[in-house]
Amino acid sequence: MASELEQSMQAVPAGETSPGKQEALESVNEQLEKAIEQMRMANDALLATQRELHSLTTQLDTMHQKVELLSHELVRLRDSYVYTLDHVPYPALLADSAGKIRLWNRAAQRMFNLLDDAQAGIDLSEIAVQPSLRQILSRKHRIVVERGSALVLRNQVVQVTAALYRMDVHFASLSAGILVVFRDAIAGLKDERKINLVGSFAS
Repeated sequence: MASELEQSMQAVPAGETSPGKQEALESVNEQLEKAIEQMRMANDALLATQRELHSLTTQLDTMHQKVELLSHELVRLRDSYVYTLDHVPYPALLADSAGKIRLWNRAAQRMFNLLDDAQAGIDLSEIAVQPSLRQILSRKHRIVVERGSALVLRNQVVQVTAALYRMDVHFASLSAGILVVFRDAIAGLKDERKINLVGSFAS
């Protein structure tokens, strides 16, 4: 019996593990390989995310630069329009498509008692003329915005406080907005006895 046990032990190579231990080691190896593969995939995803973030950061920097350039260009254009409007000898207003007045020249500032840029953004319907004319100006402004063409209101009576003027009101569609220019039709009417002229407007 002892001889058979010795023969059986000699038949098993030195260092050989049992089948159960072998299967356990193989299972651990498979789990390690899966974990390594998952870590590799996670690392690849992280690298891809970093590349996307870098690309996004670059795009944001580019957009920021473009916004700054656009802001400087808008300031330049605004200064250019202000300079141009100030050389127009008649009261002139520049309104956006919603009817908000963005710019005016010195002649308009004097005529309508506007205070530099403090009132920028007031509506065309809020300028200091009689209510009936404000309504007409707003209505004609909408027409010019919709059609994109010029329009003229002939021989309008414009009342600013106690002063009366007979004027032609020109509307023109520009890339920067709607230009409204008030041009004298006749000499200014200062006589308050002619106040009854107010209200005889073109529709």
